[in-house]
Amino acid sequence: MNLTTLLMTGLDVAIGLLLGALICVWWLRRKAGVELRSVGKWPLGPRGLVTTHEHEVWTWLRHTFHDHVVLVKIPVQRFTTPLDRGNGKRGGRGQAQSKQLLELLTGIYTTFTVSTTDGKVVGCVDVPGKRGLSQDDFEVKEALLADCGIAYTVVRGVQLPTSIAMRAAFLGESAVEQVRAFRETRGGDSSFNAEVDAFTRQKMKTAKLVALKELNKDEQQRIPAALDRKAGVGAQGAVPNKADQPDRLAVQWEDSFIHPADTRPARLE
Repeated sequence: MNLTTLLMTGLDVAIGLLLGALICVWWLRRKAGVELRSVGKWPLGPRGLVTTHEHEVWTWLRHTFHDHVVLVKIPVQRFTTPLDRGNGKRGGRGQAQSKQLLELLTGIYTTFTVSTTDGKVVGCVDVPGKRGLSQDDFEVKEALLADCGIAYTVVRGVQLPTSIAMRAAFLGESAVEQVRAFRETRGGDSSFNAEVDAFTRQKMKTAKLVALKELNKDEQQRIPAALDRKAGVGAQGAVPNKADQPDRLAVQWEDSFIHPADTRPARLE
């Protein structure tokens, strides 16, 4: 058997394997489609979008942000986009990196998302369920949304913040009112107004950060205390062996799909 014969035989085998793989993939996809269509009656029923406690907060948010839109359980990946690592501009990242980000963001959502009427997100709100809110959940969402310039906080129906504090944290309204009053008393030409606009943006950003920090202060203190109780921290602050605790980075994003008791059975008004 000469070299040409060996090469031809090897090529035939490679082509055969490739065709076999393609046929296998096609068959598996077709089988999955047939199985999906063959479900006579889906073992599912409707459920409310929010729980009773979430509905209370939702009503309050719609009143507080009466000039905005309050959306329910929107995935974070719906209003974020990959950036160039170097210059911070949209697009340009490799497809593999974008897919990695997509995988990291999959399953991450907040209870409520506040946006302007033209669709710009200004802040997100979580309402803890019966299982509470883990420190991982809070820290990851807070850091992720802060990098996007979006406010994030936790609101409980039994302890609602003031509407003024909430709007200050999400919109920086206190700073806007101060600058508006200053502009009305001073007047000025276009260059002066441009400088005031730039100053206003910076002042708004600073005011939002300060207000948000104050808004989240109680939650940042509450979560470690709750974790200490669950971990069995004693009077001397002793905690179980770290090796016995779950990986801090293994964040579990839970939904109420498998916990129907958390779902509000009544219709929304």
